[in-house]
Amino acid sequence: MERSEGGGGRLKDATKLKGQRFFLLRNVENLSPSQKERVDWILESHKEIGIVYGLKESLRDTWDYDSGYGAANHLLDWLITAERTGISALRDIIKVVDNHFSEILNWFRSKMNNGVMEGMNSVIQAVKRRARGYRDWRNLRTMCYLRGSGLC
Repeated sequence: MERSEGGGGRLKDATKLKGQRFFLLRNVENLSPSQKERVDWILESHKEIGIVYGLKESLRDTWDYDSGYGAANHLLDWLITAERTGISALRDIIKVVDNHFSEILNWFRSKMNNGVMEGMNSVIQAVKRRARGYRDWRNLRTMCYLRGSGLC
């Protein structure tokens, strides 16, 4: 069964785009010259992808602000711009940014991330695996304190 002429162009485009997603997800400064050429071709030949890519880069620029005030204005502008595009694929990310707006701005006040907590969690998980179960939670707590302090 042969495909109609109208759908063939779309199929060719999809074939050309296959495997290119990771170039679009990477930071521009980490791309090789040939990868930059591929990204440029995708952005020029696929208008909607170009719009979304520009919004991705703009959202990434949020972290370049020195103050929460500037970042808040940037995020508000980003939300308005993203909503006005009318691209349905952006609905979920718009909702996430909108729902976590204040939490995103908390970073500008504290400059803290959850890396320390993730590290502590990995130590606790290692203690749990190593013991294969404790008689009660107090023993687990004690081992976590000992391991976290470096005594054992």
